[in-house]
Amino acid sequence: MSIINIIDEEIKSSHKNEKPIYVELHKKENSYRGFSKTKIEGDFILNAKNLDDVAVSIKFNQGEILIAGIESEEEVLQAFLLKDSTAILRAVKKQIKKEELSVVPSFLVGPPGTGKSTVIVNTIKESIRDQRILVLSPTHMAVENVFERLDLEELGLKDGEIILNINTENEALKAYHSDVITGNSRIQIADEQEILKSAKEDLISRKRNLETIVYDFKSQIEQEDILFKSMSQEIAQIETKIKTEKINKKELEKRLALIMNNSVLNSLKNLFVTNNDKKDEIENSIDFSNKQIQKYEDILFAKKDELNSIKKIDKTPFKEKSKELEEITDGIKTINNRLKELEKAIEDINGANIYKSARLVGATLVSAAINKKLQLAEFDKIIIDEASMALYPHILSASQCLNDIEQKLVKVKSNSKLTDAQNKGVELLVNSKLALIGDPRQLSPIASTIEMRETIFEKFEVERIFDGEEVQNSVMLDINFRNHQDIVKLASNMFYGGKLQAGKEIEGNSLYIIKNKSQMYPTKGSFTNPGNANLVVYQVERALKKGRRSIGIVTPYREQAILINKKLEPLRELYEDADISAGTVHKFQGKEKDIIIFDLCFSVTEGAVIPKAYEGGLRSETAKLLNVAMTRAESFFILVGDTEGIKNINEQFLLKDWILEIEKL
Repeated sequence: MSIINIIDEEIKSSHKNEKPIYVELHKKENSYRGFSKTKIEGDFILNAKNLDDVAVSIKFNQGEILIAGIESEEEVLQAFLLKDSTAILRAVKKQIKKEELSVVPSFLVGPPGTGKSTVIVNTIKESIRDQRILVLSPTHMAVENVFERLDLEELGLKDGEIILNINTENEALKAYHSDVITGNSRIQIADEQEILKSAKEDLISRKRNLETIVYDFKSQIEQEDILFKSMSQEIAQIETKIKTEKINKKELEKRLALIMNNSVLNSLKNLFVTNNDKKDEIENSIDFSNKQIQKYEDILFAKKDELNSIKKIDKTPFKEKSKELEEITDGIKTINNRLKELEKAIEDINGANIYKSARLVGATLVSAAINKKLQLAEFDKIIIDEASMALYPHILSASQCLNDIEQKLVKVKSNSKLTDAQNKGVELLVNSKLALIGDPRQLSPIASTIEMRETIFEKFEVERIFDGEEVQNSVMLDINFRNHQDIVKLASNMFYGGKLQAGKEIEGNSLYIIKNKSQMYPTKGSFTNPGNANLVVYQVERALKKGRRSIGIVTPYREQAILINKKLEPLRELYEDADISAGTVHKFQGKEKDIIIFDLCFSVTEGAVIPKAYEGGLRSETAKLLNVAMTRAESFFILVGDTEGIKNINEQFLLKDWILEIEKL
C-alpha cells in the first residue's frame, strides 16, 4: 500500500473534528492573542487570510489564547483552527513529493535513562562547524530539552543562526524563537520608522509655518517690486516728456534764431507796419516749453524723492527662510524615500526565509512536515528525537528539508566522559544526514489504522537489535543512569533482551506491589475504580509525609486519572511545593518522577475478560505501556491493584508475566 493510500485510510478511519474552531486574533508584539470561552490548547492547524495549513501551538490562560509562530502582517486575523490529526495529515499529504526517504536513515536506540540527549548534544557540537542542523521531535518538550542541554553561546554562532521554533517557558531560550529574531529586525525598523515619522510630522509643521512666512515675504517683495516698477515707469515717462520738451524747445530756439538773424528781415523790419507775429509766437512757445520743463522737473523731483523715501525690504531673512524651507522640503522627501525603503524591508522580512541562513534550528516534526520555508532551507542534517513516537508520513515529509549534498565521512575523537555506546552513537549520528533517535519499546504514535501505527523503527526492523543481531546504521545505548537497578533489571529482562545495564547502584528495594481487589466500573467510555483511587491517594500522602515531593500516578484509563486528580486536590493545597500529577501513560512519556504509582484499575471478577489495555504480547502497545510506566520512576515503582486475581487467570498474557517478574525482584 502506498503512503498516500495509508494516509487516506487513516483520514477515513479517524474520528474527525471537521467543524473548525473560529477565533479572532489580534497582533501584539511577536504573537497573536484572542479569547475563547472553551479551552483551546495544544497543536492545531490554522487557516486565515493568506495563511493555509499553518501548524501552530496554542497556550490557554483563563480564557486568553496565545499563538506564536504566525508569519503575517495582518493586525487582526479571522482564524479557523482544526484540532484533529486528520487535518495535519491532509496538510502533510500536500507536501509529500515522493513516497520514500531520499537518504538511508541511521538509528540511535535509546532505552530510558541511557543518555540519548547527551549523544544528540555531542553530535551537534561535533557537526555544527561545517553542517547546518535541524532538530525535530513530535513533542515540544524533547526539542526544548536538547536546546536546554546545549551551551548555545559556546557554539560560537552569530545572531540569527540559532532558531528555536517552539513555544517555551525558558527565558534563556525565548530569545532564539523565530518570532523574536524576525521581531527584533521588525522592532529595529519600527524604531527607525517611529523616529522618522515623528521627525516628518515636525518638519511638515515647520514647513507650513515657513511657507506662510516665505509667502508673506514674497508678497511684500512682489508688492515692493510692483511699486518700484510703477514709479520707475512714471519717472521714465516724465523724463521722456522733459527730454521731448527740451528737444521741442531747442527746435523753437533755432527757429527764433533764424528769424532774428535773417538779414533780409532785419533790413525790412522798419518797413513793417505791424509787429512780427511769428517771432512773438515762437517766443511764446519757448516760454511755454520752459514752463512745461520746469513743471515736469518739479514732478520728477517729487517722484524721485517719493521713490527714495520708500523703505526697502531686507531680503536677507527671505533668502534664509527660503533656503530653510528648501532644506526642510528635501528632508521630507528623504524621509518619505526612507520610509518606503523600510516598508519594503518589512515586506522582505515577512517574505524572507530566515531558516536558510540558520545553522541550528529546533522545531516540532509536524511544523517541519508542513512549513514550506523549512523545507526550502535545505539542511545538511536532520536529527529527530522520540522518532519512535512519530507518524511515518511526518518523517517522510520532514526529510524533504534536507539538501542533496553527499555526506562526507568524519572520524570523531572518542570522548572519555561518554560510554562506548554513546561514543559510537555520536560517530554514527555525525556521519548521518537523517538521524532517528528513539526507543521502539516505548509508546507508538497514536493512530486509528494499523498501517499508520507502524513506526519507522518497525519499517526498518530495528528491533532485531534487542535479539543480539547487527542492524545496519544502528547503535543501542545500553547503560541506564536514571532508574534504580531493580527497575532497570526488570525492563531489561522483559523488554530489551537482557541488554540493558544499570549505571548506578542504590541501596534498598525499588519495586512494590500493593494488593487491592475492588470493583472497576465503566465510566464515560472508560473505567474507574474508586477503591484503587483511595488507596493511591493514601500512598501519595504517606510519601509526602516522608518528604517525597515528586510523585506521578499512571493508569491506562483517562476517567480513573481524572478521579485520582480530584482526590489529590487537598494534598496539593497542603503540600504546595510538591509535584504531583495523575494521567495516562502518554502524559508521562519523556518525563521522570521520583516515585511512580501504577494503578492497574482492572480487578478480576468471575468470567472476567482481559481488558483491551492489557492485551497483546512483547511487541504490543500493552508492553510499551508497562515499560514506559515503570521506567518513569527514578527511585520507587509501586503497583496497585488486583495482582492475585490477575495471576490466577488461566491464560498466559504479558501483564501476568510482568507481575510475576516484579515479585521475583
